[in-house]
Amino acid sequence: MVKRVTNIVLVFALMLSLCPGALSQSNCYPNTPNVLDCEVDTLARDILNRVATETVGDKVSAGIARVMFFTIADALTDIKGMGAQCSFQAYQHLGETARTDKQIGASAKSGGSTSLVEKPGFAQLLGFAIERGAIKQSVDSTTLTLSTSPYALIATANRKDTAQLYQDYSFFSRFGVSASFNISDTNNPLANVSRKQLTEWSVRARLTGDRSSRGADFRKFWLDHIRVAAGTPASLENRGEGLIVTSGSVFATLASDLGRTGVPNSLTDQITDYIAKNPNDTFDTKVLRIKQIILCSMRTLVYEPVKKNPTMIPEATRTEITTKILPALAATPAEIEKAKNLLDQELKNLENKPESTFEYTNHREAMGSDYSELKLLYRMNADRLKLNFNANVSLYNNPNKALNQEKIRDYTIALSFEGGTKNPLNRGMDLEKITYSFAGSYERLKENENMVMRKPDIASVQFRLEFPIALGLSIPVAYTYSNNTEMMMKKENKFNVGLHLDIDKLYEIARGSK
Repeated sequence: MVKRVTNIVLVFALMLSLCPGALSQSNCYPNTPNVLDCEVDTLARDILNRVATETVGDKVSAGIARVMFFTIADALTDIKGMGAQCSFQAYQHLGETARTDKQIGASAKSGGSTSLVEKPGFAQLLGFAIERGAIKQSVDSTTLTLSTSPYALIATANRKDTAQLYQDYSFFSRFGVSASFNISDTNNPLANVSRKQLTEWSVRARLTGDRSSRGADFRKFWLDHIRVAAGTPASLENRGEGLIVTSGSVFATLASDLGRTGVPNSLTDQITDYIAKNPNDTFDTKVLRIKQIILCSMRTLVYEPVKKNPTMIPEATRTEITTKILPALAATPAEIEKAKNLLDQELKNLENKPESTFEYTNHREAMGSDYSELKLLYRMNADRLKLNFNANVSLYNNPNKALNQEKIRDYTIALSFEGGTKNPLNRGMDLEKITYSFAGSYERLKENENMVMRKPDIASVQFRLEFPIALGLSIPVAYTYSNNTEMMMKKENKFNVGLHLDIDKLYEIARGSK
């Protein structure tokens, strides 16, 4: 079991290593314009994503003309402030930060849980939670919960997590796994994780479509609507690169040679050589290095010659670039705003889609009999509130007749209404909200039937707040009232508090910020 937990922690570390940091500017192309940096970044990633099926030369030849256009434009005039159409790509990652459907912490029946009702969503990369308290139990616990998915393991094995990889292995994102541990030292929780502390483990299977902004439905929306709404910049860039390639034999030949092996200083040769000699570099390290190679070539072979001698570009072409194409590119915020409005509406539609999950949870009881729980979790939009519904049955693995146990342990139904409000701590692209919910549950505990000082019917109500304090990091606080507990006929008032970390949100914003 310790080995298993160690593997989970290693996955956590590897997931963090996948999170891309800010891309540095090229040392040999200082103050690279944002729009040029974006085009080079796109080309570098396209080369790496397609290197198994297409040659480096093919990808360089296909993408170098647009890179050359913006390099020449930078030499002819100031384009440092341009790049709105590039940075707009980041908005496709916003949807992940707005999600409130994930169950990051332990299940409702686990000691320490802050949730009376469970949500159907789960972490696809990694979720981490520490919670203190109890809901239907007499003794408070401190619980550590780690959650991930098979897709996270695939991304780790491939040392990258790209849109194409997600589409290729989207089936594995339908499943989630988690494990909860009763820990004694909350200052160093992972040091206390062992088989003895394991209180439950669970497996989830999503029954409905993908509600994330990485799913096929959202991807189709992006391609069909956002690219159309923001199509003016793309068409202008296409016009610009066409002018450069056809404006004279110097640049037409150069564009061809940059993708041809055997030509001195060929980008193809440099990039191919780097990839072959550095197979163990991470995906993002490779992107940075290939960007350096491309930008250095553009600076030496294109920017500096044009800067020194602008007449290399025919006068008519220079005039069209500086007086028509570049001003038009800079005047496209209206199209971008239109696309943003469409995107905002689609994110709301995505959040309001119904979602259902089937879950199997195995509870390990230190002072009782282990049991399994089969659950159906459902979530839907109810006007401005989100409705979460749980229905589950628990079965003893080996019922103890001396304790009045039968095969069926209990039946439980639970319902919550959840709302949200703007978080004043949010910055930039973070759409996380402060969420609040009111929940109620009813449990029929079969073994308490005809037992002295116990009741089989357990009813609970809960009010819960979750405060985001940083991107992906939140503090849930819950107050729960129960008419009695599972072990004794006694009314209970419980306060629970926790700390939740959702790596998915951190990763998507890291991708978007690039």
